[in-house]
Amino acid sequence: AAVPRAPDQHAAATSEALANLRLMVDSMPIGVIVLDAELRAEIINRAFYDFWKIDPLRATAGCGFRELMEASRDADPYGADEVGWQRHIAEREAEIRAGVAGSRQLPRNDGRVLIASLAPLAGGKRLISYVDITDMKHRETEAEDARKNLATVLESLPAGVIIYDRHDEFVFANRKLHDSLPALKPAWQPGRTLREALALGHSAGYFRSSGDVEIDNLYGVDKERWLDAMLKRYHLPNSSYERLNPDGRWFQVYDMRADDGTFIGVRVDISDIKAREKALRDSMRQIDLYRHVMDELPVAAFIKAEDLTIEFVNKAWCALTGIAKEDVIGKTDRQLFGAEDAESYSHDDAEVIATGKGREVEEPVTHRDGTVRQLMTRKSRLIATDGSVHLVGSSTDITEVKARERALKESMSENEVFRNLIDNVPVSIYAKRSDLRQFYVNKGWCDLTGFSKEEAIGKTDVEIFGADGEAFVAGDLAVLRTGETQEIEEQVTLPDGSVRHQFARKGAMIASDGSLYLIGSTTDITELK
Repeated sequence: AAVPRAPDQHAAATSEALANLRLMVDSMPIGVIVLDAELRAEIINRAFYDFWKIDPLRATAGCGFRELMEASRDADPYGADEVGWQRHIAEREAEIRAGVAGSRQLPRNDGRVLIASLAPLAGGKRLISYVDITDMKHRETEAEDARKNLATVLESLPAGVIIYDRHDEFVFANRKLHDSLPALKPAWQPGRTLREALALGHSAGYFRSSGDVEIDNLYGVDKERWLDAMLKRYHLPNSSYERLNPDGRWFQVYDMRADDGTFIGVRVDISDIKAREKALRDSMRQIDLYRHVMDELPVAAFIKAEDLTIEFVNKAWCALTGIAKEDVIGKTDRQLFGAEDAESYSHDDAEVIATGKGREVEEPVTHRDGTVRQLMTRKSRLIATDGSVHLVGSSTDITEVKARERALKESMSENEVFRNLIDNVPVSIYAKRSDLRQFYVNKGWCDLTGFSKEEAIGKTDVEIFGADGEAFVAGDLAVLRTGETQEIEEQVTLPDGSVRHQFARKGAMIASDGSLYLIGSTTDITELK
C-alpha cells in the first residue's frame, strides 16, 4: 500500500480536531454563536438552537444574525409588534457591532430568562454565549420573597427584634424596636456596628440595666469598659434578663448567638405584666390585711364556696366551735357537725346561694367539748369579679343575751305578780324618785287621794295636794337625807272641808342601778280618831 504523504496526515488531523471541537461545543449547556465581521454565523451550537427554539435547517452556519433573530421571533417577547421587533433587531445588531464586552438579560415568551454575554474576537468577529438563568432567577425570587416574608413576620411580631451578622454589623431591626429605642435609628443602618449602637445608646441613657450588676456598675464610671463588657455579653450563646427603658417601660430581653455567629435579640414589652404583678402584690397585701382583720374580729366569720365547702374561718369561729382551721378548710358542715344542726345550716346556706336573698337566723352550735352556744347568724351571697359564687356569713354568740332575756322575762313576770298584789292591798303605796316626783302609785293610793295614776305620776305632792303637800315634802327630804325610816301621823283637808287623819310610813331605797327612791305607805286612821 502507498504511504500517505505528510500534508495529508496534517489535514486529516486538523479535520479530526475541528470535528472534536464542534462536538465539544455542541455538547456544551451554553448557547454559543460566533459571528464574523459581517455578522454572519460561523459557528452555532445545539444549545443555541434549543434556547431560541430554532430549527437548525432554517438557520445554518453562514446565515446572518438578523435571519437567526427572525427564526427565533416566536420565542422572543419583542416579536409581537413589528415596529418594536425591528427596533429590537437593530439595537442588538448595533450592540454586537460595537463589540463592547458585557452581558444583558434576554427574557423569552415562555418565562425563561437568558444571559447573553458578548466577547470581541480577532478579525472583527464576535463570540456570543447564552446561559439559561431561569432557575437561578427563581431561586433569587424565592430568596427575596422569603426575605420579604421574614421581614413581614418580624414586623408583625408583638416584640422588638434586632439582628446583627457574625461581624456584628447591622442587619435588621423591626418597627417595634425602633419605637422603643428611637435614639438608635442612626446606628441601625447597613454597615453600622453593634458597638456603635451601644455607644449611641449609652449617650441616650439606654441600657442601664443589663441583668449583670458588675456591668451595670460600669455604666456611669467607665464607658469603654462598659462597652467591652456589653459586647462580650452580646456574644454569649444565650442571655435573658429584664430591662427598664428610660420611658418607664419594662422589657424582657432574650439574646442568642447562632452557630454561624448571627446575633438575634428579641425584646418583649412586659410593662403591663409588671403593672399586673405590682397590682397582684398590692392585692395580696390587702388580702393579707383583710385576713388579719377578719381573724381578729370578735365575731365568728366564715366563707363557703358554691358547693358549700368551707373556704375561710377566723379565730372566733374556731373558738366558738372548738375546731382548728386546718381541720375545716375544704369540708362541709355535714362533715363537721351533728346531723340535725348540719342539715339546718346547709338548708339555709343552699337557699341563700340559690336566691341571693340574705338570711338572719338564730341557731345553736355544739362545741367540741359538748357545750351548746346560741348564735345569731347572718348569711349573704357574694358573686366575685371572676363570676364565682360564695356564701359569706358571720355569727354572734348570743348565749348570754338569751340568758338575760329569759331572766328579764322571769323578772317581768314576777314584777307583774307583785304589781297586782300591791294594787290589791287595802293600803296606799307609792314610790318617788330622788326629786320627789311620783314614780308609782297603787290603786289604794288612788282610792285614798281621789287622784288617778295619770294625774299623779311625774308630779310632786305640792303639785298634787297644794299647801298640805308641803308638809309631806319636808318629811320626804328628811328621809332621803338621813336614810332613816319615818312613821308619822298626817292630816289632810278634803275638798268638802272635812279632815282625814292618816298614818304614813316612809323609807329610802337604793335600786340595783344605784338610783335613789323614796318608798312610802299611808293608812287612813280617821275612824280610829
